[in-house]
Amino acid sequence: MARRGVAGTGQARHGWARHGAAWRGVARHGGAGQGKDFFREEGLMVDQVRGVSMGGRPRRMRPGMSVYPPSETGQILGGRKSTPFTQALQCWATLMAPATQDNDRDFSRREWLILARGLGQAEESIQPESTQPEVLISDLLTRWVVCGGSAAAGVPAGEVTRLAEKVKGLDYVRSWALLWSLQYRVRHGIALDSREDWWSLSHRRRMIAPVAAPGED
Repeated sequence: MARRGVAGTGQARHGWARHGAAWRGVARHGGAGQGKDFFREEGLMVDQVRGVSMGGRPRRMRPGMSVYPPSETGQILGGRKSTPFTQALQCWATLMAPATQDNDRDFSRREWLILARGLGQAEESIQPESTQPEVLISDLLTRWVVCGGSAAAGVPAGEVTRLAEKVKGLDYVRSWALLWSLQYRVRHGIALDSREDWWSLSHRRRMIAPVAAPGED
């Protein structure tokens, strides 16, 4: 059975190829040398450019999903009005909050850094309709090893392989909680050598001010 969830099998291969090509480029330009600092406490070499430009400004993200959901989504929710969509967001957030906290508890800081470094923003290609996002995340980590990215980053291949197996144990909600944590770091321009706990729910609550709904004081 063909694997679904990365906008089609052909695009999945293209995404992996692009991911691998990027890491081959890192190796060609010195790997652990130029543009990198050694994050001594965690034993990882982090790319200062990934997620943040050399001038410190957030990098422009590639175009993502449309703000308009597919028609099938509207059919499932019973309409394309704001009420069912708002309810769907609230339901999903209710599930995501404990899933994010569970991931915060079960993954170490070092593992989060390896995930961010290993996926290299390729997680953006994983789509919600994937029935097994945990498998796709695991495959991306494995590909990072095969393409030589983990060696260039100074991360033992065995450590990445164990992390890939650990990710496979996540369910759909926790897999997406993990993906959103990784995307959150990039969108907010948080460098990998930052001391911030960007993967945690408490970090989002500190960084994103609550917005009062219409009619609320």
